[in-house]
Amino acid sequence: MSSLASRLIKSAGKKSLAVAMSASNYGEKTVIAQTQVPILNVMMGGSLDGGITCGVTQVVGDSRTFKSNLLVEIGVTFIEANPEAVVIVFDCEFGIMKAFENRVGANKALLDRIVHVPFEDIEDMKFQLVKMLEDVQRNEPVMFIIDSISQVASKKEVENSLNDNSAADMTRAREMNSFFRMVTPKLNLRNIPLYAINSFYDDTSSQWAEPIIKGGKQSFLSSDNIWFVTRSQDKDDATKELLGWNFNYSMMKSRFCKEKAKMTIHVTYAGGIDPLSGLVELARESGHLLIPTQGFYQFNAEKLGPNTPDKKFRLKEIMATPELFQPVLKSPSFREFVADKFSLSNMTVGVQKVVEFDEETGEVKE
Repeated sequence: MSSLASRLIKSAGKKSLAVAMSASNYGEKTVIAQTQVPILNVMMGGSLDGGITCGVTQVVGDSRTFKSNLLVEIGVTFIEANPEAVVIVFDCEFGIMKAFENRVGANKALLDRIVHVPFEDIEDMKFQLVKMLEDVQRNEPVMFIIDSISQVASKKEVENSLNDNSAADMTRAREMNSFFRMVTPKLNLRNIPLYAINSFYDDTSSQWAEPIIKGGKQSFLSSDNIWFVTRSQDKDDATKELLGWNFNYSMMKSRFCKEKAKMTIHVTYAGGIDPLSGLVELARESGHLLIPTQGFYQFNAEKLGPNTPDKKFRLKEIMATPELFQPVLKSPSFREFVADKFSLSNMTVGVQKVVEFDEETGEVKE
């Protein structure tokens, strides 16, 4: 470290966190835990090696788009990865705790590590969460979930109603902006993840405009990830029976995935989240790992190794037996393909060199 850098770090005072960049790991997005749904790990980190990291993630969408259940899956993953882990659930809609109970079942030990914090207004949420976060030490295994930041009033809005005052509430966005300004640095300095459910309204100024998420500008600026989710039906081709739903995620913002990258999580009524969500399509797109042949699919043993099944399978067989897909998941070429398709870290950063040509010879000038 240079003498100038050392002097300036000392001048910041004893309580300063200032260190040389080569020694700093504050705000590092290291993976805390990985889910059993590989495409969800891709959403969280841009590759199959991704997972839960510190900072703010928002899930934005209409009602009935699996938002709460997705955060339950992430929360349970976090708890199961560390016997000391705690998930703090801030709740104003009162549906997510039942989803936790359904997911965890009779495992009371896990339920005891989920803290339920009901709240009535934005200020109530802000004061309680900031106080809790202030008491968390760096790298303690804590996760915060908020359900939700969109469907809750400010104190001023409630006060106006009690006083028969119909004036528009101008404090809500200000309070939400204040909340995100407070928690964002604390989350990243302490290596703590926060997942929040939000909704949106349509920008009617243009048919090509993106949905506008609620909660003020700061919630957008503070988020590492913003996933916008829609849904489509999964029906049996023969009987037309509704089997489940495809929840389609678009990366509105991500520090890990390419903007507007799209991924799908398949959920059925019979089996819940499909662990192979999106993966078969990616294997086919890769062009050489899963080969379609007259209604069947065959794994490419030449590329995947000697343990690859040599028979042909119907798509339903593969989806019903995730173990069949393991050679593809472990394949370095498949993992590289997924990272190349989605990861933001694969984008070149820097200034391109300007190339000059000699007009007479057409050769590059040195």
